Amino acid sequence: MPKISLASPLRYGIALLSVILATVIRLALDPLLGNHFPLFAFFVAIVFTAWHCGFGPSFLALVLSWWSADYFLLQRRGSLSSFELKSHIAFPFFAIGLTVILLFESVRAAQRRAKASASEAQRALESQQAHREWLRITLASIADAVITTDSEGLVTSLNPVAERLTGWGAPEAVGRPLEEVFRTVEEATHRATDLPVANVVRGGEVVLSDDHPVLIARDGVAKFVEYNAAPIKDDQGKIMGVIIILRDITERRRAEEALRESEERFRQLAEHITDIFWIADPHLSQTLYVSPAYEAIWGHSCHSVYERPWSFLEAVHPEDRDRLLVALRRQAKGQTTAEEYRIVRPDGSVRWIWDRGFPIEDETGEVVRVAGIAEDITDRRRAEEEVRHQTQILKTITDNADSALVLLDVRGHCTFINPAFTRLTGYTEDDIRGRPVPDAVHDKDPQGRPFPIEECPIDNSYWKHKPIRGHEDIFVRKDGTPFPVVVSVAPLEQDGETVGGVMEFRDVTKEKAAEEALREADRRKEEFLAVLSHELRNPLASIQTALDLMRQTAMTAAEFERERAVMERQVGHLTRLVDDLLDVSRISRGRIELHKEVVVLAAVIAEVIEAVQPQIDERHQELQISLPEESIRLEADPTRLEQILLNLLTNAAKYTDAGGRIMLSAERHEDEVEVRVRD
Repeated sequence: MPKISLASPLRYGIALLSVILATVIRLALDPLLGNHFPLFAFFVAIVFTAWHCGFGPSFLALVLSWWSADYFLLQRRGSLSSFELKSHIAFPFFAIGLTVILLFESVRAAQRRAKASASEAQRALESQQAHREWLRITLASIADAVITTDSEGLVTSLNPVAERLTGWGAPEAVGRPLEEVFRTVEEATHRATDLPVANVVRGGEVVLSDDHPVLIARDGVAKFVEYNAAPIKDDQGKIMGVIIILRDITERRRAEEALRESEERFRQLAEHITDIFWIADPHLSQTLYVSPAYEAIWGHSCHSVYERPWSFLEAVHPEDRDRLLVALRRQAKGQTTAEEYRIVRPDGSVRWIWDRGFPIEDETGEVVRVAGIAEDITDRRRAEEEVRHQTQILKTITDNADSALVLLDVRGHCTFINPAFTRLTGYTEDDIRGRPVPDAVHDKDPQGRPFPIEECPIDNSYWKHKPIRGHEDIFVRKDGTPFPVVVSVAPLEQDGETVGGVMEFRDVTKEKAAEEALREADRRKEEFLAVLSHELRNPLASIQTALDLMRQTAMTAAEFERERAVMERQVGHLTRLVDDLLDVSRISRGRIELHKEVVVLAAVIAEVIEAVQPQIDERHQELQISLPEESIRLEADPTRLEQILLNLLTNAAKYTDAGGRIMLSAERHEDEVEVRVRD
């Protein structure tokens, strides 16, 4: 059809009208075609304009077609509006459209030149050849591979990129079936795929590869490709062949596969860990991902937080909510956060959460997402609280213990002392920390002489890993005073290795004093019993003597009464002595009760002499008595006083030789009386 002779404004108006009509037709067919063939109607408009209106209007139609398709069709497709996919469509679209325009323009130019004259035809042919060369150079210069075929599917040309991609040189490939040069198989089954040539030739439609087939190059190397195929038509609209524009997407597919594998690993990890992993937009208006652990910890479904991204905040404890909101605002500004807060589950139980959030930025530094990990730390908090409680109990025990407690490191140096250590030794923690304890409190013996370290049982126990318990020793205070202690030392072991030690000692000064007092009480008791035994013999001896006299001699009534009185007094002494013997508690304390009364010293001495006189007479001894002329009255226990004097005279009679002399004297010294017995 010849070009319509119209004014330039009208031809450009026809170009605009054809694009509008193509847009309306394609939108009307949208329910039927969907995502398929979004540009075919625009190719028709471009071809129509190129054929009827010339290069300028057709080029305008090409540009307007792209703008219209992008605005009304591609942006509506969501992901189709991405730069990556538009770039895959735009270039082939402009390349094919421009090619068609140029071809039509070349044909028209040739027709015009043929009609004008043979020379014009020659010039038109040369111009056409120039245009073809320009097209060849253009195709050789673009980054995508371009293959053209005739209407029978035989290869007519390959650009250098196509040569490298297929492994076929252009001279070898031209004239061969496209299936031989451009051999593709399905990725999963490796079955040969149908090439689009037949469909393009038959239907005259642009075909896009949807399944990204695998291209098998001449050398057998497999490459992932995507392609567009469009018909090449002559001036009469007859399909002369097919142009295929393809791109190697092997690296992109590998990256996509690596991304899929990474996402799958992430999904498996996120769905099996007990912590919550979440991703959201910076303002938490959309939850992009939350791991299943959310349901176990929060007690709400993941679906709820997808529908209402802020719903997770409803479970946060009211006292912690404002603080968490501040942290979320910091996340939106690109700050990393870490917050501990409480949540209240639907059953009323309270859980502690440790939530760490961090921004994800694009290449410009703008925060595009926020990700985080929320961990249920309830058990850890309880354990920490229990540790704090136990630590406080231990501190209370160590602070109030009477025994000194010392912790040692692996070198035997002090790392801790309790207050009792300072009270007992005078050393503060600053004085002793980092030093071996024996160097401070056990470096000298009680006499101030150096204590050999090899003889120190404390050091020997620590370094030989042999605990000691109840070891008695002498420590030296900071002021140099010694004091007795009972020491226990035990190593601290971990995995069979000594990592330190613990020492406990206590001041046993009071215990030692009590032991000494007990020994003194025992000694006094023994002495008392010995004296008592001796004292019991004295009255018994007097009674025995009186009985012997009463049995062996004829006695007058006065003599009999005298001996009876002696026996009665001695029986009274025995009674008092037995009473004291039975009073064990008084004996153990060294206290014997005295029954004091006013007595006449001369009368007591007379009774004692009367009791001991038979023993003295029996040994033919002489008893000399020297008493003051005045009567001496005493406040004393008569029984004890008589007991003492009787004991002295009895011993004197016992240990004085027969026929010897015993002297008893008494002298007054102011408020005291001194009684002496000499043999």
